[in-house]
Amino acid sequence: MRGDGVGAGWTQWLTRYLRRVPPLAAARLAQERPGQILQATALVHEAWLRLAGAKDQHWQNARRLFCINQLKQIEVTKQTWTEGKDKPEDAVPTVADLADYLEGGKLPKCRDSGSYVIGKLNQNPSCSVAGHELPKRPN
Repeated sequence: MRGDGVGAGWTQWLTRYLRRVPPLAAARLAQERPGQILQATALVHEAWLRLAGAKDQHWQNARRLFCINQLKQIEVTKQTWTEGKDKPEDAVPTVADLADYLEGGKLPKCRDSGSYVIGKLNQNPSCSVAGHELPKRPN
């Protein structure tokens, strides 16, 4: 069990979810009428929010949602980096550690000019912009 009460099962499930659901959403949207503007990413975010119990959250704008997606990607990258490695739960990976798993070898950028903190393996990554945060992990 990790220090924040989240077991390995949760991180494995999150990794599988973020790898499998986007292609399913894209395939479903490919069946929609031409010209529709809904994107697979939006469906994936909605499913995530419902599964994470954040249905009462009111997302203020697209930049915030984009930032939250970036934070999810950083979290999955951290978990992918730890696969097959014996790292303590309080280890803090660096950008250099994660470079092979990040697009262009760099951390993504918040569209509201926030800066990201990767954080410890047992913590969610964070953004310096207030309200740009991942939903709390279920216990």
